[in-house]
This record gives sequence, structure tokens and C-alpha cells, in this order.
Amino acid sequence: MAVVLGISLETNERFRFTLGEDTQFVESIAKLDEFLLENPGEQLVIVGPDMDLDSATNLAERFRVSRPSLGILLTRRRVDLSILNQAIRSGIREVINVDDSAEILKAAKRSQSLSSKFSGSTDTNPLHEVGKTILVFSAKGGCGKTTISTNLAESLAATSGRSVCLVDFDLQFGDIGIALRITPSKSISNAVEMKDHIDKQALSSLVINYKPNFDILLAPPNPVDAEYITSELARSVLTQLREMYDYVVIDSSPAFTDVILEAFDIADYHLLITTLDVPTLKNLRVSSNTLDELGLPPSKRIVIVNESDLNAGLTVGDVERSIGTSVAIRIPSSNAVPTSVNRGETLYGSDSKHPVSRAVQSIADLILDRPAQKSGRRILRRLGESK
Repeated sequence: MAVVLGISLETNERFRFTLGEDTQFVESIAKLDEFLLENPGEQLVIVGPDMDLDSATNLAERFRVSRPSLGILLTRRRVDLSILNQAIRSGIREVINVDDSAEILKAAKRSQSLSSKFSGSTDTNPLHEVGKTILVFSAKGGCGKTTISTNLAESLAATSGRSVCLVDFDLQFGDIGIALRITPSKSISNAVEMKDHIDKQALSSLVINYKPNFDILLAPPNPVDAEYITSELARSVLTQLREMYDYVVIDSSPAFTDVILEAFDIADYHLLITTLDVPTLKNLRVSSNTLDELGLPPSKRIVIVNESDLNAGLTVGDVERSIGTSVAIRIPSSNAVPTSVNRGETLYGSDSKHPVSRAVQSIADLILDRPAQKSGRRILRRLGESK
């Protein structure tokens, strides 16, 4: 069930047709308060387009503290960036055009799904188990990080049937939105404006649902915004996300930035990607040595050779001898990979039986079956000690 706050008869009839005959309607905030007191199990409020924005945001700010499981959606006749930013800061989960009935229904389902997670969150259950976090990293660009990240996230969602969030932490040049043809209507940039008010409800308004069980948090659309995303903000975001999702997959930038160091510290698995060329192999060796110096356990690392079947003068054995550890996964080369990117989809999503998809599935199998270790240390402190 949902309750709609608004007085337009025409709009309310549209809501009833979209959401069902049991939809309730109240004409004022005072009436809404009475309704919610009488119905403590209600989880969804939809604010009609005639309610002024300040009243709607004040309502959201009040309930995000007193009743965090209550989802509030805002409908407008016109949605622009200023409305979206103000709504997100207040805790409104989504802003939808009132004429888009299909999107209203989808947003209502997403909100109710999130509300059901709140009932079992750490706010009421201190023993709640957090999800696993997987960092996909290479110190050199062009190794296939984004391809592996997107396909792995889809594989985990499809294989486990559990919730997955893919995070684009290549903050200046992230390509997930382009690779999957997602319009960047919201991104991690919006979290900057929230400052100390980042919670699960706030983050739920920033992620974009891509497929069932599969959400995405995009990198900033403007590379300049990357400088405002601090390591503290990154830690707060990742800490909240792993309480919201069963698996969080992080597509990183090809550098040990403060944000990526935080991700390394939090992550349960470090997927180190290389290809069969000398510069990339050198960077892999340097990366492994750096992680050793930072005190992060080698047991977290999964070394992956992408395009492992290319005849490039180096072999997988050369990789293993260079870094002193075994390669866990070999991903073959295929023209189907750039073709899938150009179509705006993952190869796993279009052909889960493809050799590349099967290799990615083997990564997912490792994550699903293998217990993770945590370092128990703050990586930034360790970095300072090593200088």
C-alpha cells in the first residue's frame, strides 16, 4: 500500500490506477501525520506535484530521523537539477515526473524493497552482517577494469540472486555510465552536498537501478567534481553501501589515490588486473609490493590476467614468476567484449555462456565460496608510517 499526499483529483486517480485500488490519499501534512500514526507499518509516501517543494523536503528531513524506513517519493510536473539536488539532500528517495506512470510504479517498488531492508538494518540489529566488498584495480589504464567490474557485478547478481551495487570510483574518468548507456541523472557528486548527512536513505536516492538486484553508483559527470570527494566521504559511502547490499563491486582509478586507499582498506577482495605486456606487469609488481608495505594480507588478492591467450611474448608463467604468486583467473581475448560495450550492455548479460563470461563467472564463484579476511588496520595510517 502507499499513501499519496495531494489534493488534485485528476492526479490522484492516475496514482490509484498506477499503484492499485488500496492506495490512500490525504490532503495535508497534518492528515498525513494522523494517518501514519494510525498505520505504523506504512512504508511509502508519494508527494503529489502540487505540494510545494519546501514542505516536501521538510517532511522528508523530519521522517528520515524519526522513521527512516518510511520512503518518500516526490512527483513534479517538471524535474530539473535544482529540484533533484534539494530533494536528495533532504532524504527524498526519488524524484519522478508525474506523467511517467511506469517510472512511478518502478520507483515505488524500489522504495518498498529498500524499506524492507531497513527493518533488518544495523539500527535495530547490531549483529547484522555487512556485505562483501570487491575492489577491481590495475595501476595501468586499458587493462579491462571496467569490463571486468561491470560483468562481475552482473554475474554476482544473476548467480547469487542477492543485491549488488557497482561503484564507479574512477572519479575523473569513470566509464561505467557510458559502457552501460546510463544517463547520469545522479551520481556520487550529489553526496558532496549531503556532507555529514549521508545515510542509507540518502544513498538510496543516488544509486541507479540497472537490472533486478543490480544498482549502480556513478562517477561524477564533471571530472572537476572529483576533488571534492574526500577519503572520508568515500569511507562513509562504502561503509553504508555494504550495509545495504550483499555485494559491493568497486571499479577503481588506475592510481593509489586517497579514495582508492580507503577502498583497499575496506575491501574484502582485491582483484589485481594485468595483461601480458611489460609495462602492465611492472605496475602489477609495484602494486603488490605497495600492498605488502601497507600491511594488507596477500590472502585478499586475486590476480587476474586479461586477454591471457594473446601471443605477446609473455606468458602467464612470466606473470607468476614476476609477482611470486599464482594467477587465479585467466580471461581470454574476444572481439565480443568491445562489441558488447558498443551496444551498451555487459557480455555476461547478453551471453552468459561465452568463454569470457564463463571466466568472469569463475571470479564470482571464488567470491561466493571463499571466506574473506579483513586487515583490521587503517590503511592511511599505514601509508603515513611507510613514508
